[in-house]
Amino acid sequence: METPSLKLSLGLLFLGAAATLAGALMCEDVAGAPAAQRYAIGGGAFVAALFLSQCWVCLRRSGRLVEHILYRATAGLGLAYFLLSMGLPSIFDPDLSVLLVRATLVASLWLLGLNLLAGVRKFDAEWQRVGQAAFEQVRPRGSAVLDWSAVLAPMRLELGVYLPGLAAWRADALAAMLALVSLPAGLLIWEYHVAGFAIAALGFTLLLASIAQMIGMHLGQAARILALERKLGKQLLQSDQPYRPRRKRLKRRA
Repeated sequence: METPSLKLSLGLLFLGAAATLAGALMCEDVAGAPAAQRYAIGGGAFVAALFLSQCWVCLRRSGRLVEHILYRATAGLGLAYFLLSMGLPSIFDPDLSVLLVRATLVASLWLLGLNLLAGVRKFDAEWQRVGQAAFEQVRPRGSAVLDWSAVLAPMRLELGVYLPGLAAWRADALAAMLALVSLPAGLLIWEYHVAGFAIAALGFTLLLASIAQMIGMHLGQAARILALERKLGKQLLQSDQPYRPRRKRLKRRA
């Protein structure tokens, strides 16, 4: 598992700052300077909070496993914010009705929330299937130090998009097709009718859904680690050395 790094945090900070600047410029073009200022303040505060939380983990260097997991979750949040900044400023368009904007945002947040929970449930299911046994095998007896990557290795944690009522492979195929079609089609239709906003928002939401699912998986891991720490009565630490399974000794025949 990757160790929290200030270099990565600085890279995400640069990415977030660039996204905030681009979003503010889009807001200014769509709705004027006041909207751009509000977006810059809100986006800048979010990016700064994300960066400071990552710096806290990096500078502590405690090696605590749950902090490593949450650090990776914040990296996913940074990526989601970068993508979101490409479309979120459009809500300031004065030609859009408040009802349309609110309905679109509620629907998008609902789908993203479902995928966040789907990520948590997917990890929990894999933990019950093979994760618990892998944890017992990887963790040295009585030790609090282990290679979490080796615990995750046998799990099937493929990213996808959860759509209610559809099997995983059908949801992934449909989401890919809709994202590919709805985003450019929505932007084109928007030139002539505001309904294009909702269509384009669907494409953005489907792109973000897989990231939401990834964040959910990390939150599921963090919750599981905290539960294990309470059960074991000690904090679990990430090992600096990769796990190497013990070789069984062959008995020599007499």
